[in-house]
Amino acid sequence: MILAGVLVLAAFVRVVSTAAGGARIAGWDAAILATLTVAIAFGSALPVQIGRARAVAPLATAASVALALASSRPHQAPVSYSPSIVIVCAAIGYAAGIGLRRIWQSDTSRSVAVAVPVVTVSAMSLLYRWLPLWGGHTSAEMYSDWDSQRWKAVCVMTVAALLPILGELLMIGLLVSPIRTIGAFLAETLRDLGPIYGAALSTGVAMAIGLQSLSLWAVPLVVMPLVLARSALRRAYSVQRERRQTIAALSTMTDVAGYTRPGHSARVADLARRVGECMRLTEQELTLLEDAALLHDIGQVSLSAPIPGGATVEAAPLDQLSIALEGGSIVRRSGVLDDLAVIIEAQTIQYRQVRELGEDVPVAARIIKVCNAFDDLTSGNEIMEDSAFERLSLGLGYEYDPAVVTALKDLSGRQDDVRRILR
Repeated sequence: MILAGVLVLAAFVRVVSTAAGGARIAGWDAAILATLTVAIAFGSALPVQIGRARAVAPLATAASVALALASSRPHQAPVSYSPSIVIVCAAIGYAAGIGLRRIWQSDTSRSVAVAVPVVTVSAMSLLYRWLPLWGGHTSAEMYSDWDSQRWKAVCVMTVAALLPILGELLMIGLLVSPIRTIGAFLAETLRDLGPIYGAALSTGVAMAIGLQSLSLWAVPLVVMPLVLARSALRRAYSVQRERRQTIAALSTMTDVAGYTRPGHSARVADLARRVGECMRLTEQELTLLEDAALLHDIGQVSLSAPIPGGATVEAAPLDQLSIALEGGSIVRRSGVLDDLAVIIEAQTIQYRQVRELGEDVPVAARIIKVCNAFDDLTSGNEIMEDSAFERLSLGLGYEYDPAVVTALKDLSGRQDDVRRILR
C-alpha cells in the first residue's frame, strides 16, 4: 500500500515539477520547509483514534496546511518555494511519520497512510501557489498586496485548504465505510471528523500567517492548543474503549455460568454488526447494535435453571419477555447504558406490532432478534443453516422483520461469512 502510494506520488511530483518548474530555495525557506516537514513526521507518528476504525493525525494536517500556504517569512520577505517542493516535503514527512510509528508502536495499520494526505497537500499547494487566479498572479504572490487587508489573505487561505480537506474527509470515509448511504455517510463523517479537521485547518492557517512575525517560533506556539486537544481526544477514546471492554467482559457471564453456549453472544454481536452494515447503519448505530447484542442474553442469569442449550428462541414468549426485561434492568443499573437497555428490552417484540400497530421498535432490536434466533437454531453447526432459514421464513412479517432476514440471507452468500462466524 505504502509502496504503491509512493510510486504514484513520485509520478505526480514529476508531472508537477515539469509544469511548475523548480525554484532555488533560500535559507529561510529551507528552514521553514525543514521545520514543517519534521512537524508533519512527528504529527503523523502520533495519530488520534476516532471510533472503531478511524485514526487521524491533526498535528500533521495543521503542519501540512502551513507548508502549503506559507507566504511570508520574517522581514516580510516572500516565501518562494514551488508546489513541487511542497509535495516532496509532505511525502517525506508522512512517510517518515509512518516509519516512526512502526518503530515506536510496532504498528502496521493503514489508517494514516501516505497517499491520501499528500494528495490533499498537493491540491492545496497547487490551488494557492500555482493557479493564477488573480489577473495572472497566484494567491501566494498576492499575499504581500493584501498586507493592509489581511482578511482577504485569510479567506483565500481558508478556501484553498478547505476544499482539499473536504476531499480528504470523503476519501477517509469511503475507505472505512464504503457501504453507507450518501446522506448518512456525509453526516457521520462531518460529525466525527469535521471538528478535528476544522481545528487543524485553522491552526495551519494561523501558523502560515504567524511565520512572518514569529518566525519559526510560530510552529510550536500555534500548534500547542492542538497538542492539548489531542490529549483530551486520546483520553475520551480510552474511556470509550474501556467501556466496550467492560461490555465484552459482562457478555461472557452467561457463558461462564452455563446459561448459553460458549461464544453465543460474541457470534450474535459479530453477525448483527455485519447485518447492520448490509442495512447501511451508521458507525454510531453499528457500535450501539454490537454492544447491545453482546449483552442481549444477560437477563438469563435471573433464571432458576438454564434453558436447554441456552436457546431463547425455543422459550415461551412470556419467558423471552421476562429475560429481556431483566436484562434491561441489569444494564440500567450501571447508570450509563440506558441506550443499550432500550434495545435489549425491545428484542422480543414481534415484528407484527411494528407493521400492524406502528410500535416504535429500534432497528437494532429487530436485528438482534433475527441474529439470536439464527444462532440458536443453527447451534453453531453450518449444515443447519438451511433449516434455520426455513424456520425464520415461517415467521416473516409476523415474528421477524423481512428486511433483516433478507440482509442475513444476502450475507450468508458472501464468501462464507456466516460460516466463519459460526465457527
